[in-house]
Amino acid sequence: MKKLFAFVLAVAAASAACGPKTGAAPAPLTPEAATTAAARRPGSTPTSIAAGHDTFIANCNRCHGYPLLSAIPDEKWPSILDEMAEKAKLTPEAKRQVLDFVLAARASDAKQ
Repeated sequence: MKKLFAFVLAVAAASAACGPKTGAAPAPLTPEAATTAAARRPGSTPTSIAAGHDTFIANCNRCHGYPLLSAIPDEKWPSILDEMAEKAKLTPEAKRQVLDFVLAARASDAKQ
């Protein structure tokens, strides 16, 4: 029984270590950063980026900590949001806005 408990504990610890890194709630982008980011992503606007931030803050900490945006590559975010948006019951528009925010925030962080 002790061996089974130790094994289960080790698997749980390993699983936790493999999960996404978490961070503090991301701040909204400055108007300048949002405008610059929107110009790089077709269909994105400073307004959609701000709405995505608000949706991210309201929903992405309910079931888990805020993911550390810089720890996850841009190309992984669409599939992550496909899964998470369904769980959070986001509309397609809200999901797109969150993606706009995440990618803009990552680009803004990379410049600093």
